[in-house]
Amino acid sequence: MRRRVAGFRVRLSISLALASGLAFAQQDPSLSAGRDALEARQVDLARQHFRALLGRPDPALRHLGVYFLAATDDEAMAFGAALDGYRRFVALDPSSRWASRAIARIEDLEAHAEGDFAPLRALERVRRDPALARDLDAIRRLDAESARFAPGRVRAEARYLVAEAYLERLARPDDAVRVYLALARDGATPPHLRDLAADRLVTARQRSGDETQAAREVEGLDVDEAVRANARVLARRRALLRASVALLVALALSAAAAGVKIFRGRLKKSLVAQLARVTPLAQLGLLTAGGGLLAWRTDDHDPWPFLTLGLGTIGVYLAAVTLKTAGLLPRALRAAFCALAVLAVAYLAMFLHDPQMLEGVSL
Repeated sequence: MRRRVAGFRVRLSISLALASGLAFAQQDPSLSAGRDALEARQVDLARQHFRALLGRPDPALRHLGVYFLAATDDEAMAFGAALDGYRRFVALDPSSRWASRAIARIEDLEAHAEGDFAPLRALERVRRDPALARDLDAIRRLDAESARFAPGRVRAEARYLVAEAYLERLARPDDAVRVYLALARDGATPPHLRDLAADRLVTARQRSGDETQAAREVEGLDVDEAVRANARVLARRRALLRASVALLVALALSAAAAGVKIFRGRLKKSLVAQLARVTPLAQLGLLTAGGGLLAWRTDDHDPWPFLTLGLGTIGVYLAAVTLKTAGLLPRALRAAFCALAVLAVAYLAMFLHDPQMLEGVSL
């Protein structure tokens, strides 16, 4: 029992000594000054402080000097020297709490080492500078450079950065589409980034109202089926939107022609008599405005889809009355025309105000 207690005390003393030594190392003035300089991106000053650590008698400080010199090279985009420094540090002190960070950075640099790190330096110059990431000339320059990069992750990441800049920061969706398409077609692009590029391609096409073209482009790509399915859904919705607008425009023109016939044929009194019937208007108001109020009061749903449906349906009703009074279309054709118009109004209400409602009706 006494031996176990004594052994425990020895292990505890060693642990405390190591912890205190590490804490002391962390408080070294050169270390703290170097880290402050590195955080301020004063690379030369940071390197001077960290080199001073290499002459310390404490091994922990010397090892930290190696690690932070590698980090300084990393910040200076001397990626080859940084990779060598990280490897040396892990070999010297594999049990350090900084070792996991060094290993992660080693793996990342090894995965981006194509072209002796020249492509990575070109990418990081733009990625690390917010001003360059928003500068059209800088983005165009990286766009041209990335086309000459060797196949690999750096080329893929550079193209993605360029495409995102074109789409989100520079408002150039056509250029974004071109780069997204090149990225998605590149066999060296990692699968997850290829899927993301295809999905963003659909987004770029959607902003210019060209979902049909996006569906055709994505269909021929080696990407996840969910991306292709989403492109098909958006293309179908755009086609239905155009059909709905065309149908409602046709109804409006027909109603206008019927109105001309009514006023020329002295049928105004008959039209007024038809419009004076308040029961259909009250029923429409109850179904639409009442439905919107109920949805808003019960689950705080946006009432605008219902209100838009109500206003549009009232417009269809007025057009139907005008067509009936003028006798412009046969009854069956008029009924089918107006029924389709109500469906078009309902589709527009969902498309404009709550597209998620379209999923509930498999659209």
